[in-house]
Amino acid sequence: MRIRYVEGIGWSGGEIDTYVVVNDGPLEEQSIVPAPTPFLIHMAQIGRQKNSIRASANDLAGFFEALQTYGQDWRKLTDRDMSGYLYGYLRVAKSCTKETIERNVSTLRSFYANAWETGFLENPPTFTYTYVTGAEKVQGYGKRKIDFDLFNNYIEASIFEHLLSNVKTQSPFEKERDETALYLGYHLGLRNEEVTDSRNLRTDVLTQLISDAEKTGNLTITVPISEKETSSVRSTYLRKLS
Repeated sequence: MRIRYVEGIGWSGGEIDTYVVVNDGPLEEQSIVPAPTPFLIHMAQIGRQKNSIRASANDLAGFFEALQTYGQDWRKLTDRDMSGYLYGYLRVAKSCTKETIERNVSTLRSFYANAWETGFLENPPTFTYTYVTGAEKVQGYGKRKIDFDLFNNYIEASIFEHLLSNVKTQSPFEKERDETALYLGYHLGLRNEEVTDSRNLRTDVLTQLISDAEKTGNLTITVPISEKETSSVRSTYLRKLS
């Protein structure tokens, strides 16, 4: 996607100029990406400077291009999806600076607020816009290559809670075991077979990793995960909640 400057848009007896987001390829009437347009027009209506509108248009072009790539609807994103975009896409994939990410947060916050105010959303946005913080970077978390998918491909929170509430077993031990397996799979982003693979999540390995982390004051441990299909080992990351 890219942006184009449009002049002479009729409004309130006069004309305004603004940027629009368009799809790549030949410029046609259907090339304009509809969702960002009302917001960018609104920015021009309230007198925002051209440079400010252009910056917001670029932010939204990147955002909607990512949504298009991952087949996501901007109206149905979860807070986890948004964090995935800010961290997994902007910080990791695009290597954006903190200042650039903060500008994107400001743009997206304003865009979603405007979409709610103008009736494009059924519910007000509740995104926290969280990603790796400065404190986490000091602990070494921000320097690691995090296995953070842009839009989580595993279980949605509502489905996870439903599965958790329907764990039925013959004994308390089995219930706790099955619930623990669900928690591990969900929070670590593991596949079913990875949770139950005997090579993974070994208590002796985890105990040593946690002990080493406590000695160095690190809040994050790197957990090796063996992949059954490829026989390779990847890393996932577990962070202690403060």
